Amino acid sequence: MARGNSKAQSELSDQLQRKARDLRRQNEDERKEVDTNQNEYERARKYAVARAEEEVAEEFAKAKLELDEAAQAKREADAAQAEKDAETELDRERTDEERLEVFSAKVEKDIEGSAMDYEEWDKTKWFKAIKESKDPKVQLIFPYYSDGSNERLYLSSDYIKASIDKAPAAIKDMITEALKGFTANGRDDSFPGEKAEKLYYGLSKAYNDVALGKGNVGVVDPVDLRNKGARVPQELTPDRHEKGMESLNKVDEYIAKVLKGSSKHIVDKSGNKV
Repeated sequence: MARGNSKAQSELSDQLQRKARDLRRQNEDERKEVDTNQNEYERARKYAVARAEEEVAEEFAKAKLELDEAAQAKREADAAQAEKDAETELDRERTDEERLEVFSAKVEKDIEGSAMDYEEWDKTKWFKAIKESKDPKVQLIFPYYSDGSNERLYLSSDYIKASIDKAPAAIKDMITEALKGFTANGRDDSFPGEKAEKLYYGLSKAYNDVALGKGNVGVVDPVDLRNKGARVPQELTPDRHEKGMESLNKVDEYIAKVLKGSSKHIVDKSGNKV
């Protein structure tokens, strides 16, 4: 019986060994088949891509596929010059009265919605610097009339002085006036907004001093332009207007920069640090 059992076990062992070899051979055959198919697929794919690229290249052989940057720039410059020449030609045909009307309309459009427009301050850079600040204290630095129901905050006198000292020489006078709109004076603002008026004066000065000349009593007021149809002062020319707007934008940007860096320089109405 022992020999019979041994022989049976030997046959079972052989069967299991053969089964193991068969299974592994199946795995190996499958791997070889997949490897062969993958290689064939890759060769076919590359051939198909190359053939397709050749066909596409032939089809678009005469097509323009790259921008001629120099030609583009020249055409754009020529187009801009043509527009300028067209405006010049049109201006030749205008009467002096018509020229003034066109210029007045441009001045009105440029100033409305700018930092000089009291009624559109929410579009200015300095306003956005306050509104978009992540510091809740900075969000309270509004140069508006307060009836005492909401506490508003101010910039410290030292920070204002340092900001004025660092201001570019060309806009230092305007910054000096505009930043008075953010100074503490120990009391709530008076109606309609003493601090707002001071800021408005500095911003207007940024435009008027450059566009009309320092000391000139004539001013360009967006409210007058909008409500009264006021003509621009005689001293104002297109070139001076553009320079005035440039100055105004620089002052707006500088005040925004001051406000963005003000987190550690905020005080209450009595000048106490908060």
